[in-house]
Amino acid sequence: WDYVYYGEVVVFDTTFRTNRCGAAFVPFLGMSRHRRPALFGCGVVADGSVDSCIWLLRAFKESIQGDVPKSVITDGGDAVIAAVKAVFPESNHRV
Repeated sequence: WDYVYYGEVVVFDTTFRTNRCGAAFVPFLGMSRHRRPALFGCGVVADGSVDSCIWLLRAFKESIQGDVPKSVITDGGDAVIAAVKAVFPESNHRV
């Protein structure tokens, strides 16, 4: 599946489509060799807390059989930065 081929860099965007209730749709994306987005997975978080972000990243990590991306690119919120450090400490994190 796509992550196996294009999962070296993962984009984790918690700002995408936040709804009226404050829940955010969070896609996990990469880039294919054809310069097209590759969707690896997605989730919905009820709030932007560190615990919610850690939960979502752990669920994503489980879905990729515990693999660790070489790089993770995020929107830079404090909770997201802390969650990436906790779940993917080996990854190169860019904001």
